[in-house]
Amino acid sequence: MQQPQDKKIPADYSTFFEDALRLISESQVNPSVVYPFLDRHRDKLNQDLIALIPAFATSSNIADLFNFANFVQEFPLGQRGVNLEIAIAIYRKALDFVDRENHSSTWAAIQNNLAIAYSERIQGERSENLERAISAWESALEVYSRRPYSDKWATAQINQIDNLVTLFEISKNFQYIDKAFTIYKTIITNNQDIIASAPLVFYRLGKTLSKQGVYQKAIQTLETVLAILQEHSWNHVEQLHLMALTLFELARLSHKLLRLDHSKLYFKDALRLFYRLDDENSAASVMTALGNLELQVGQNEAAQFHLESALVYYENQNKLEEKEEVERLLKLLDDSQKKITIG
Repeated sequence: MQQPQDKKIPADYSTFFEDALRLISESQVNPSVVYPFLDRHRDKLNQDLIALIPAFATSSNIADLFNFANFVQEFPLGQRGVNLEIAIAIYRKALDFVDRENHSSTWAAIQNNLAIAYSERIQGERSENLERAISAWESALEVYSRRPYSDKWATAQINQIDNLVTLFEISKNFQYIDKAFTIYKTIITNNQDIIASAPLVFYRLGKTLSKQGVYQKAIQTLETVLAILQEHSWNHVEQLHLMALTLFELARLSHKLLRLDHSKLYFKDALRLFYRLDDENSAASVMTALGNLELQVGQNEAAQFHLESALVYYENQNKLEEKEEVERLLKLLDDSQKKITIG
């Protein structure tokens, strides 16, 4: 095997590399073969290995080394931070051997995996890692046109949205959230088949837009989340909980925009789901918000029922701040009823 001249590889590491790549090739990239090998040699997944990657990588082994990086990136044992650094070092080195013009699909796959590794990276500044991830995804997207790479194109875009939302949370720079919403619009316009994988990412975007007061875009995004979840009729707890959270957020947004009929329906749907999920804390939050709405529109009996139900929960759980808010609303309700009686 070709050995570069600038750095000598210790025999034990050379054997480890060669055995790993041989197993990957002979097993046809079989995790049930490769992961036990990595487990037996966890001591080799270290900083010394990272330093040896440039010396070991050659044009003849780079394809298997790329697959090795993929396995190490997903390896659940050892030191997660070091595993990611190994993968990043290999992906970056692989780009020295693979050019976009002659191997565009492989080049894009390397960029995509490099982006994922940077997005999960533990070492370094979080914002810098996310910027690098987005840059690598943008490189991959130069190749991943909507066809014939529609799934890969959309997945890379969805990952970008997730990272842009995180970057906004770190920096509060609105250009990130604006770019995320632009990508969201592109995805839902062109890739209806792939967005089923995106509701949680879209929910994060919608919730962030809502917090920043960008209500119309928030509603648009959250309505997409709701449509995805309803269309696919998921009954898993996680998806049902996300649907309940989405309904709750849509209810609050509709209330702020004085779409009171929509708001009430969303609140009631969210409440039913939270009850179904035995999420009493969220159900109490919905009852407080719904009771407030009913108080404002003069539906005093319904308001009293929901507010008193929430109060019982908060008293039992000793949630003083929430209890005080419900008591404040109940006092407003009592004052309103007294005025009606006097009148």
